[in-house]
Amino acid sequence: MIGVLFKFFSSRAGLIVLGVLGLLLAGGIALNKAYEAGVESERSATRQAIIDQLKERSETNAEIRDMDISELCGLIGGSMSDDGECI
Repeated sequence: MIGVLFKFFSSRAGLIVLGVLGLLLAGGIALNKAYEAGVESERSATRQAIIDQLKERSETNAEIRDMDISELCGLIGGSMSDDGECI
């Protein structure tokens, strides 16, 4: 059995089959590497977007924390009544 396989793969047709299999294997490996690179790129972009959102949120929180009650009332579109309530 092994002799038959050796004889086949030593022939011209066998070498062509081995070449095609080698190309398919190399193509599959390249495709997998490209996919993994794309996944990592998306992860990196997502991480950066989250970091940017957290920084923006932190800045917004700092601005709101420094406001007094009348500024907060105005921010949400209200106005202060004479008794100090936001309406």
